[in-house]
Amino acid sequence: MTGPETRDAPRLNPFLLPSSTTSRFLVLILATVAGALFVDLYLRTLWWTVANTPEQVRAGHCLAALRSGRLEEAAAVADRYAACAVRVTMIDSLIPVAMLAAPLVATVVLYLLHPVFAARHRPMALAEAGAGPHHDAVLARFAQILAEETPRRTVRLLVDPARSDLSGRTFGLPGRHTVVLSMGTVLAYKEEPQVAEALLRHELAHIRNRDVGVAHVTVAVWWAFLLTGALPFVVATAVWNPAGLTAVVLFLAVILLLLWSSRTAVLRSREHHADVRAGDTPARMEGVKAAVERARPLSWYRRLGNHPGPGRRTTVLTDPGRLSRPGAGELLTVGLLSGMCFGPVFDSFAYVNFESGPDAKAFLPGVLFGALLSGTALVAVWRAVPAGLAGGGRLWVSAAAMTAGLLLGQWFVQSQSRNFWTGLERDPLAAALMAAGLLVLVRLFLSWAKACATAWLPMANRVRVVTLTAVAVGALVIGPWLGLWHHGVQLIGEVADSRQLPAILALFAARHPVHLFTIVLAGGFLVAAGARRGRPARPLALHLDGAPPAPLARAHSRFLAALAAASASVLVMLAAGFALQPSLSEAARTGRQLTSVYVLIGVAVALFGVAALVVGAVTGGRRRIMWAAAHTAPALAVAGVPMALVLLGHITLAECGPARALSCYTQGASFPATLGNYYVLTFAYALFPGLLLAVVAALVRAVRPPATAVPAPRPLTVRIAAIAVVAVVAATGIVGAVTQWAWYLRVLPESPARWSPEVIEALRQPIRERTLPRPGACRDVLAAYRGTRAADVLDMDRGHWLTVARTVNRIASADDDGLRIFAQAGYTWFGRADAGMVGRTTSRLAHYCTLVQHEDGAL
Repeated sequence: MTGPETRDAPRLNPFLLPSSTTSRFLVLILATVAGALFVDLYLRTLWWTVANTPEQVRAGHCLAALRSGRLEEAAAVADRYAACAVRVTMIDSLIPVAMLAAPLVATVVLYLLHPVFAARHRPMALAEAGAGPHHDAVLARFAQILAEETPRRTVRLLVDPARSDLSGRTFGLPGRHTVVLSMGTVLAYKEEPQVAEALLRHELAHIRNRDVGVAHVTVAVWWAFLLTGALPFVVATAVWNPAGLTAVVLFLAVILLLLWSSRTAVLRSREHHADVRAGDTPARMEGVKAAVERARPLSWYRRLGNHPGPGRRTTVLTDPGRLSRPGAGELLTVGLLSGMCFGPVFDSFAYVNFESGPDAKAFLPGVLFGALLSGTALVAVWRAVPAGLAGGGRLWVSAAAMTAGLLLGQWFVQSQSRNFWTGLERDPLAAALMAAGLLVLVRLFLSWAKACATAWLPMANRVRVVTLTAVAVGALVIGPWLGLWHHGVQLIGEVADSRQLPAILALFAARHPVHLFTIVLAGGFLVAAGARRGRPARPLALHLDGAPPAPLARAHSRFLAALAAASASVLVMLAAGFALQPSLSEAARTGRQLTSVYVLIGVAVALFGVAALVVGAVTGGRRRIMWAAAHTAPALAVAGVPMALVLLGHITLAECGPARALSCYTQGASFPATLGNYYVLTFAYALFPGLLLAVVAALVRAVRPPATAVPAPRPLTVRIAAIAVVAVVAATGIVGAVTQWAWYLRVLPESPARWSPEVIEALRQPIRERTLPRPGACRDVLAAYRGTRAADVLDMDRGHWLTVARTVNRIASADDDGLRIFAQAGYTWFGRADAGMVGRTTSRLAHYCTLVQHEDGAL
């Protein structure tokens, strides 16, 4: 990478990657959506309060149908309740989204009408205005500048005869741009042609930078929010809740301040980029400097809202590298706005999808916020890398700013959702651990963004396309982890030991393939760049002032080797997760554990072969793939032996005890399904250490390939080894993935569950009909998983079903007909050995208790 700019070095080119104007415009959209969303949520809640229609009233027909159902049809009644509740919650959640149409329509209308407002001073054509004795020379020179700066574009050049200062403005819809210069600018051409030309080039630079529409949409967004958001917000509060008007005005002031600062950042950034574009050579730079110094003093409004000051403009023009520095203030604002939306969006999505698992609830909203963070933070890091401005210290400052924003933003919505600050009151230690974890998560994401820029930019054919691709990948990489972090915040106070919260979240991540997929995607994106390292570095326009294109410094080969090792490791994790979980789930439900364990070790060893193959191919070069494949056998042996010893040793000791461990290990006896979650055990005991050994063994052989190329013809054994490894992994990965999705969509019936004796005994406990009041029953339901420990998560298959069985048996004694329906439905699905429907019944039960808690008071 290039180092920091020196005084004699050419100026850095800020147009190589998407500009900071684009990122700040994204921040503006985020601020607008955040503000409008909160206004809509507030107005919806306020109306429900005034109309006395709480949620249990809106879902009253669902509750009535549930309570009037017959116990003999409990399973079907529970299904109908779930469908009804989903419709109600879906409508409730879509109302604020539909209300976003108002600011959107207002923004579009104001933007389409902006040429009318911009032409209110009735400018005239330059040929008709008259430019003094040098009229013809001015016409010819300005026409020449138009041809130079905006070829193949139709631009109208007008003059505002009422203005005698040095100024100009650009407006118009796409393809129909208009530049209006003041009469003072036209007349100044006689005395100061350099200044007049610089002002014209500055306005044309807005067209070249494609930010004319951005500016007018920015202004339209501001006025649209005032008209459709702020005004109804204040009026509705004054009419329906006058006592809360002061608090509402203060909260609205914060939103308006954020929106105004985002608007100002966009407009000022585009002015800086127009200055740099207009002064892209030393001679033109001097003309722009003179124009900035000769411009009329800015009014307080223009200085506050639209244009940077002359000193700042001159500084950035001289050193455009300032536009490439990661802005802590910008990242703080992004984090602040994201934090304000974090809890409500996640909670609303989880409430609508109350039957889904934690991974599904966290994925879509996480990707939404991941796109926002990736579009700002990742692009900021990519802009800084060519300028040598992405050092470790800067990344830590950027990560701290974004983390502080995410946490501070949640402070504004404490009353609307459980978040970091409510968790801080309940358990300060756990909240501190979660804050530190978020900082590390953001810092790792920024480091990954820097590594991607280091690997991709030197060889990118289209830099902007690669950057946008990285933004999309980054959204999928960081999003689910943000969702997992939010889930962990909601667990604060629920776990038995706050010090175990990071371990519990780590086990949650290991249980759900979506988080492993994000690691795979991050590693795969880097592998794609590492595999292209044989290409020569492409020269890029890194500097202005007519400097020739130059290639970026290539990443060191050792870096690429480590990159490939990490990427291959996470690639194996995903393949193993898809391929192994069906067989492990089958084993846990049928009792054929040992046979399944032998199978999973064979599959895992085959997957490790691909890891060694990828590592060897990348580090040894694409021409030596066969050579790398031939050397995977030692890596497989090194990985397979400790896997078998550790995993099988754990199983035999746990199931058979020390006395019978050897006989169980050698005879291959079937064990009862009491050990727990084999999926977690596989990742904890097998994949991580085994994969590490496999990668190390492959690297030892692949980093230093033989001095000569693979001899031709290649030996038959080498070809067979390569084909066998790839075929086995492809088959197991595809079959495992198809099976997973078939089970999830219930296209294929899941294997009948085999409940442990403890679960059966819990279901058989005596039932005392209608002796348990509904508040106490629902309190037990909602508190069923409080006091969770890491050991409970590790052994969740057994502990989870035992807890569910006890809950079902307990609510069967409730005095509420709805709870008794769910209890009977639970007994039905337990009897049919359908673990999936038992889990759905539990989610429906928790939803019901949450819904009726307003009837019973605080639980």
